Amino acid sequence: MHELEFGYVGLGAHEELVLSVAEALGFYAEEGVRVTVRDATAWDDERLRSAAIVGLGRTVLLRLRFGVPWTGVCVNTEHPMFWLMARPEFAEVQDLRGRRIGMHPALVAPGLFGRIVLRERGLDPDRDVDIMSMHPGDYAEHIGRLTSGELDAAVVGSTVSPEQLAAEDGLRPLVFFGDVFRIPTTGVAVDPTFLPLEDDGAVAALVRANVRASRALLDDPDVAVAQIRKLVPRVDDSGARDFYDRYVAPYFKRDGTADSDVVARAIPAVAAELGVLEAIDDGVAADAGVIYRSELTGRWISSRRDSTT
Repeated sequence: MHELEFGYVGLGAHEELVLSVAEALGFYAEEGVRVTVRDATAWDDERLRSAAIVGLGRTVLLRLRFGVPWTGVCVNTEHPMFWLMARPEFAEVQDLRGRRIGMHPALVAPGLFGRIVLRERGLDPDRDVDIMSMHPGDYAEHIGRLTSGELDAAVVGSTVSPEQLAAEDGLRPLVFFGDVFRIPTTGVAVDPTFLPLEDDGAVAALVRANVRASRALLDDPDVAVAQIRKLVPRVDDSGARDFYDRYVAPYFKRDGTADSDVVARAIPAVAAELGVLEAIDDGVAADAGVIYRSELTGRWISSRRDSTT
């Protein structure tokens, strides 16, 4: 049996839902791979390279900034699952001009995506708002500083439900990142220097299990809701089903492949925000097949006899 470490960095449904379903339904073992799921939050960039990684955002930033050949071989979603929440007196993003916003650091993928979202909504993140750099986690600090008035808005991730925060804490969801900026954000990424992309290897087995889990949670909401209850701790069954209907069913993918049009728009936007747009190869910016190997994903999935499962 093949063996592989599989690391996640962000907590919550965004990163953990598909792998949790794959574990719960025994898909890894069925595909012939012994997967050890690791919390890779504290790993440095070099340690990451020895494992498969769920987060496609961090890996693409490392590729664009430092040339590390991180390659996406499966895509769970192209809708970043983060929300800009605000105190109730703010009705839209532009109302935050001159206000304090708690966000991930600028060179962390959600922080960089947040800066792009602010620009798309007409605010310069360097001039128009006061960004307070905050490290993610369960977002309890973000919520506490919002409700106390220390912050005017904050970015939160999928350990919480924005609808629940609105109902219970009186906060207002201003924007869902995935409605503004699309880019492959979770799935399976590897550095081929350390994990060769062999048709019959551990990476292929991991991808097959990942896609089977994605299909299972889309075909049977109860499968997803059971895991969402664990990953979004404050929600009950009704809240978990609402979260699924709003943010999972419409946005998670069945085939694991990257949308080339999405990538062609997203990569230059990320490179521009990083300040490396002039340094990257035009082909990398335009060709999804360079960074996201969807042809491998398709071949590995079709190689399984019951690939329609």
